[in-house]
Order: sequence, then structure tokens, then C-alpha cells
Amino acid sequence: MEVLLSLSRQLVTKKRIICLPPQSPFVHPVLRFMAGLGFDIQMLSSEKNLALSTNDVLAVVASQDLPLLGTMYDWGAERQLVAEYKTCFVQLSHCQHYCSGLEQKINTFEAYLYGFSGGMTLGAFGRRLRIDAPVAESMNWEKGQVLVEIDKFSSRSESRDKVIEFESQNLGGCRPALQMERRLYDRAVVYWKDMDGLAFVNQLAKELNKNEGSGTELLLETTSLIRWGGLKTMDWLNSLGYSLEQIRGMVVVDASLLNEIFFKKFMEAREVILQSQNGRS
Repeated sequence: MEVLLSLSRQLVTKKRIICLPPQSPFVHPVLRFMAGLGFDIQMLSSEKNLALSTNDVLAVVASQDLPLLGTMYDWGAERQLVAEYKTCFVQLSHCQHYCSGLEQKINTFEAYLYGFSGGMTLGAFGRRLRIDAPVAESMNWEKGQVLVEIDKFSSRSESRDKVIEFESQNLGGCRPALQMERRLYDRAVVYWKDMDGLAFVNQLAKELNKNEGSGTELLLETTSLIRWGGLKTMDWLNSLGYSLEQIRGMVVVDASLLNEIFFKKFMEAREVILQSQNGRS
């Protein structure tokens, strides 16, 4: 939000913000806020619709990847177009930088925002961007924690073969949630339509002798609304074509867990939940 606000104070005649699909759930509240200030928010249905022929665009916003799912998007052609028009291009990385590190070549009018745990974000800006962030600058940041987070760049490894093998086994009737090649292979993403993801993750954590379920050591996660609360928290997944049943039963597993022992515990947790749902103990 502070990036767009800072740009708007410098470029007062530019009142349009373009968002490329798919939109990150973290972008939505920012765009609603900017719309409340009178900005024209253009949510494109396809990146092919990107047009910058007019001189009223404040910024183009895009996500390099999506949280939880780990799907990735290549904006090479859009980067080139935006650079030609000398328009600000803001890209968000939720998880990708943990595997591939920072963008090495930042164009003159680009901004890269890298998300970390604990609500922290690292910004990398092109040489022509002068961004003021009065709110962030006034917060009490612990230098040690910031350095710990920066050390996590490129800390995660991908295991493409292990992830594909696990997802294709359909253990316990689960189905792979992703049908695209361009994704992070540091996680497996599967779903059931007949079971709540949070109940399964909590039971699986017990089987694995973890103290907690969802979110434990960033190894297990779910998109179940019981985990996140609210009625619209996962509307962004619904907009990507996932049904409410798929969202309820979607589970994310860190690739480091995938081995034969885990597969056994995975099946045992599934059986426990099915028995519980059927009234058996």
C-alpha cells in the first residue's frame, strides 16, 4: 500500500492502477483502499488485455506466485511493455524467493516486494523510483529478526520428482490440486471433497508427533475456512476455479516430509478422520 501511496503523491495526474491476473489475496484490500481514494482500479481478466496507450496509469501490479498453492507466473513480455511506457511495475513474491532468491535485474521503474513471516516485506526498487514508507519506517523493527529472514533467501529446495510421485499416487483418494507445470515444487498440494482439511492436518500432525497441526513449522497447511476464519477468506481460490468442496479439503504438504513413513501416516490420518465422520471410533 505504501508503494502505491508514495507513487500517487509524486504522480498526481495518474489515477489508474492495473492488476494482472491472477490477483493475490493480499492485493485485494490494498486496491479497495486505493479505490476509496478515487483511483480507477482495472482488474484484467487476461494479461493479453494489458494496454498502456494512455498516460494515466500509476502502476501495473502483478504476482510472481500465489500463496499456499505455489503457482508461478512469468511476466517477461509485460515487463518489457511496461518498461517501454516508463510505467511503474510492482511485482509481489510470496514464496518464490525462498527457492530462487532475489530478482537480479530490476528495471528503472520496477518494484519487487518479497514477503516474509512475521508480517515483514523486503522492497527492491529500480533506480528511478523514490518510495517513502512513513508507516514502515516508524515501526519498531528488530534488526536480528530481519537478518534471520533475509538469510532464508534461496533456503528452500525443490523436489519435483518426489512431489509429482506423491500427488500422482492419489493416496486415500486425494487428488492433485494443481494442473500446471509452472509451480514451486517445494510443496505438494492435494484435496478431498469429502473431508475438512484442518481436521486431516491436525490428525496428521498427531501421527507425525507434531505438537500442532496447520502451520506447524510451515510443513503442513490447509485452505479450510475453519483454519482461516471468515466467509470470504478463500474467495480468491474460488475465482481460480476451485469449488467450495475443494477449498474445504485442500492440504499443502512440505516436500521435505515426503517419504514412505509419511505416506503410511498420511493414510492412517485419513482413515481416522473417515471413521470419525462415520461415527466410528
